[in-house]
Amino acid sequence: MKAGDLVTLSAYGEGLADLYKFAEHRRKQDGKPPLIGLVVRAWAVPPDDKSYRYCNSENEKTRYYINWMNKESPASRFGNRAYYSTQHAYFFRNDLKFIRGKK
Repeated sequence: MKAGDLVTLSAYGEGLADLYKFAEHRRKQDGKPPLIGLVVRAWAVPPDDKSYRYCNSENEKTRYYINWMNKESPASRFGNRAYYSTQHAYFFRNDLKFIRGKK
């Protein structure tokens, strides 16, 4: 996944407690458009940076920053909680999936 890719929440991401209200089946029930976002930055954790020593899996070593095209969208993988700064407004790879075009 790289900058410029179109994404939406994966099944794993929709299952997270903070992101459940943005799940596709709930958006359809409420008559809202599907959640579509654009990857604006992919940031890899530097391997020599000890402040990120808790990043154990490959999934946690890259953070994706998304600009959502919908008004009602999650700010980060932690939902829309106001006490998270823009530094924490990221998603992991397993929270997202690519959007496929119609054939």
